[in-house]
Amino acid sequence: MVMSIDSAESSDAEVFFGRFQLDKRRRQLLKDGVEVRIGSRGFDILIALTERAGELVSKRDLLFSVWRDVVVDEAVLRVHVASLRRALGEGQDGARYIVTVSGRGYSFVAPIERKRGNGLASSGYVPPPRHGRQFPSIPRLFVGRDEVVDDLCTLIVKQRFVSVVGAGGIGKTTVAGAIIRRLQAEFGDEGAVFVDLGAVDEPGLVAGAVLSAVGCPLGGAEPLAELLGFVAGKRILIVLDSCEHLLDAASHLASQLFQCTSGVCLLVTSREALNVEGEIVHLLSPLACPIDDVPSAADAMATPAVRLFMDRASSAGFEGALNDADAPVVSEICRRTDGIALAIELVASRVGTYGLRGVAGLLASHMELSLTGQRNAVPRHRTLQAMLDWSFRLLAESEQRVLSHLSIFVGLFTIEAACSVAGSGERKSAEVEIAIARLVNKSLVWVHLVGDTVFYRLPDVTRTYAAAKLVEIGEAEPVSLRHALYFGAFFKAIALEQGLTLTSGVIRLTSETCGRRSSGASQKRIARSASSLPQIPPLCFSVCGCWSSAGVGRGWH
Repeated sequence: MVMSIDSAESSDAEVFFGRFQLDKRRRQLLKDGVEVRIGSRGFDILIALTERAGELVSKRDLLFSVWRDVVVDEAVLRVHVASLRRALGEGQDGARYIVTVSGRGYSFVAPIERKRGNGLASSGYVPPPRHGRQFPSIPRLFVGRDEVVDDLCTLIVKQRFVSVVGAGGIGKTTVAGAIIRRLQAEFGDEGAVFVDLGAVDEPGLVAGAVLSAVGCPLGGAEPLAELLGFVAGKRILIVLDSCEHLLDAASHLASQLFQCTSGVCLLVTSREALNVEGEIVHLLSPLACPIDDVPSAADAMATPAVRLFMDRASSAGFEGALNDADAPVVSEICRRTDGIALAIELVASRVGTYGLRGVAGLLASHMELSLTGQRNAVPRHRTLQAMLDWSFRLLAESEQRVLSHLSIFVGLFTIEAACSVAGSGERKSAEVEIAIARLVNKSLVWVHLVGDTVFYRLPDVTRTYAAAKLVEIGEAEPVSLRHALYFGAFFKAIALEQGLTLTSGVIRLTSETCGRRSSGASQKRIARSASSLPQIPPLCFSVCGCWSSAGVGRGWH
């Protein structure tokens, strides 16, 4: 992010840190009330760093902010930062203000207090922006999680180290906020801190973020050692929220806190487990949706997903209670969102504009990724697109490609099918299996057990996102063709065996897997790719024959 000094000057009239007062309007730096002489460039650097205290400010951003259109070598920046450190007395009596992140930039790490132009002070420690005693808000309607919260509270007190793991937007932070409030009697008002690691970009800043959140000034050279010393002997709950992009740093810190203290309890939220000794992992399930295709209004409202949807729809302008005629529509909407709380809320927020059936149409057109949420939400939760962008960027290139290929499956699929579709060419089956295991760990692919068979599935929102990525990389047609060939051969084998090895129920399940609900565009791609292949028509007859004998396809249009 490139920031201009003009915008920074209007943000906070004064900033206080340690024994210093930074007056932006008068362009003065005072120490114990006495002015400290620093150059104009040094003053601008200090403004830029304190404006984004706790964040990494890149060298590029600093050069642009301070020198604007003048071409300046990075060596000049280093000289000015060194001069600024001397003026601040960096290192004297353990004082620590500016940290260098090698090859990247700088971060202002001291606790600060801001005073705005109207005289109202807002104080707090940084990093990050959401931290310490500022706990995540609890929704007006907190549905479907009471039992989970009770169980997790018991686990935290007994085991000390619990990670809540689940897909993006599923409600991990909301559950963490509820747990903090339930455990306030256990730890006291000052005994719980919340650290939003989603606002921390660099692994080297994690320990400092937690140290700041627990209320300890950042003074020493080793924040983790300081943190361990500060919390030793204390009874405290530390919540580390959104750890998935800082797994190594968060894992090391959590492991040290767990092993080196006796009174510290840890609650971690992440899309992937930390996988360290002592960690108890709880997989947070989606909100339950109606099972019946045509439920009554009463049956639909008995499920948490529908209750959440109707509550948010009412806030968005929907009037009246859910009736029996609309219950199937709302139930299908909730099922299409896979019970993911953020997706339900974003879709429901458009009911006032589009109506229930209009919103259902948005889902059918895959428009849900662009729906915007509350303005005060963290950036990665303002749209489903942003949420999935965040997850996708954290994947290795091989995982990104396999996830994109798996988007061809509508519904459940087996590891064999996945390897056949995504494992051709340079990607061998073993590599695909490893990638899928990692995607499961990262909560992007879900596991389903049907009898003794393990199936996998992409949540609909994730599949829509991944399908767009598949088109972006130009591999939609070859993947569609491999998908068609695999299932053609699969059903041909069934036809040859005369259905003796598979029940009608499994055939129905596999027909869903084959993607009978896939988009028209996907079907056209398959048709174009397959038109020149003589083996496709006979396979299609095999598929149709198996489906017909199993009763699949009745009522299709």
